[in-house]
Amino acid sequence: VAAAETIAEVVAPRLDGGAELVVDETLQPIEHRGDLWQALRLPDGHRWWMPPAARFEPDRIEHRRVDVAGQPWRSAEVAEVVLIGDSFTNVFDRIDGWGESGGLGAHLARGIERPVSVFAVDAGATVAARRQLARHWADRPEAMTTTKVVVWSFAVRELVVGDWRNVDLPEATERVTAESTVELDEPIDVVVEAVAPIPPPEDTPYSEALVALRLELPSGEAIIGFAWAIRERERTEAARLGPGDRLTVTLADLDTELGGVQRFELTDPESLLLDAYVMELWEKR
Repeated sequence: VAAAETIAEVVAPRLDGGAELVVDETLQPIEHRGDLWQALRLPDGHRWWMPPAARFEPDRIEHRRVDVAGQPWRSAEVAEVVLIGDSFTNVFDRIDGWGESGGLGAHLARGIERPVSVFAVDAGATVAARRQLARHWADRPEAMTTTKVVVWSFAVRELVVGDWRNVDLPEATERVTAESTVELDEPIDVVVEAVAPIPPPEDTPYSEALVALRLELPSGEAIIGFAWAIRERERTEAARLGPGDRLTVTLADLDTELGGVQRFELTDPESLLLDAYVMELWEKR
């Protein structure tokens, strides 16, 4: 909250005068354990043999949810302010045990009383979130022209270990495909053209992750389908897919909450510009 208030003081004078949001706060007590507890995967009954100082007791916090016009705050599709980040941006903003609509983006919106567009990917502030933003701006050119301020939030360790490859921000005319003809929630036959590299589960900071697959549709159009590659630190069947595999898939929108999950992406510029979906269901043909 304090960080959001400080950022708001810098950002607010750079914005055009416009309709202000009607914002308020709802206080919610929350009891939850953090990432380290989940990563250790301690067996049931661990409290009986661990010394008291080493036991992982739940943290108890008072969650400050931001409400807009009486409803929980949500990231905007188009806004003057864009926030790019990672799990430090996502925490308190989605339903993962720590509450929703109470993270950095929500409290920044409260501070400036304006909409904020958030593009945050767990363990991905340096490159994955920028790719997410580039895709969005390619889809919605008005979002790019509306943006006045970009706030980039990431853990300081990324200065040493982060992925700092260039990500071009494309014009809408540079899109590889026209408006997609994909039918959502309907089975469709595809062929896998490429799969992003997947590191060993023990080398990833989070227990779950998505992987990007470049898929060829029957029309010859190419799209990106994200599938679960790691669940509970175990490789899934999707992690074993490769080029040439023929699948029947059901696609859905890559919504805001799932869009923030740790992901492994294809790095070529052409794949960046393709429409991206979630593979809700799939099977080999």
